[in-house]
Amino acid sequence: MKKLVIAAAVLAAGFAIADDSSLVSSSIVGYETVNVASKKYVALAVQFEGIGETVSIPVKDLVTVASPAGAASIGGGTDQIWRWDTAGNDWAKYFYRSGRGVTTPGWCKSGETALTTDTISAGETCFFFRGGSSDTTLTLSGAVKQFAASASYSVPSKSYVFMGYPWPVAFTISKMSDAYTSGTPSGAASIGGGTDQIWRWDTTGNDWAKYFYRSGRGVTTPGWCKSGETAITTDTIPAGEGFFFFRGGSGDVEITFTYPTTSQE
Repeated sequence: MKKLVIAAAVLAAGFAIADDSSLVSSSIVGYETVNVASKKYVALAVQFEGIGETVSIPVKDLVTVASPAGAASIGGGTDQIWRWDTAGNDWAKYFYRSGRGVTTPGWCKSGETALTTDTISAGETCFFFRGGSSDTTLTLSGAVKQFAASASYSVPSKSYVFMGYPWPVAFTISKMSDAYTSGTPSGAASIGGGTDQIWRWDTTGNDWAKYFYRSGRGVTTPGWCKSGETAITTDTIPAGEGFFFFRGGSGDVEITFTYPTTSQE
C-alpha cells in the first residue's frame, strides 16, 4: 500500500503553493510511503528532488527504510536498491551494509565496502527496491519537481529504458502516444517484438504486466492495450511507480513528459 502526501499543495490544482506575508516557499515538499514484503521487489520512480532545486539525489537518500536489513556483503537477506544501467544493459546493485565488523552502516555498491557516493537524476529514472529478511516500510521524500517544464527520454530501437512520470501523480497508459516528440508508435494487432511496449512490475503476481501499441490491419481504433486484450486500456501508472518502455519499432524515439497542470489520470 502507498500513501502520498504533498505539503502546501493540491496536485490536481496545479501544485498551488501557500503564501503568507512571512514566508514564500520555492519548494513543494512531500513524502510517499510504500510497504514492501520480505524478498519482494517494488518498482519506484524518482519523483522528488533535494530541497533547493537540486537535479540529482544521492542513492543513499533515495529511501528511508524502517529497520533496514543488512549484512557485510550483498545477499538474499539484505535490503537492496537496483538501478538499470542503460549503457551496460544490466543492473547496478546497492545493499544496506551493517553487522559484525561494519563500523559505519549504510548503503554500499555491490562488491564495495565504502558508503556509496553515487547519485541518481531526480525525476529522470527509476529503481527497484528489494526487501530483505523481513517486511518493511519505505519513505520517499523531498521537493516535488516543479522547476522543469518537461523531462525527456531517448529510446533507441529495440531497447528498454526504465522510466517514470517525473511528478507524483498517476499517469494514464493510453496517454503515452501523446508523449512521442520524435518518431511514432510502432504497433501490430497483438504484442510482439515489433510493437512498442510498456512493462509494469506486478508486485502481487511477482511478474510483469505488459501493454503494447495496437494498430494495423483489422484495428479500428489504434491505441495502447494490455497484452491479450483488444480494448484500449484504462489502466494507470500509479504515483511513485516506475516502468520499462520498449521501443519495438525501427528508428529511435524520444518520449517527453510535460509538467502537469491537472491530474494526468
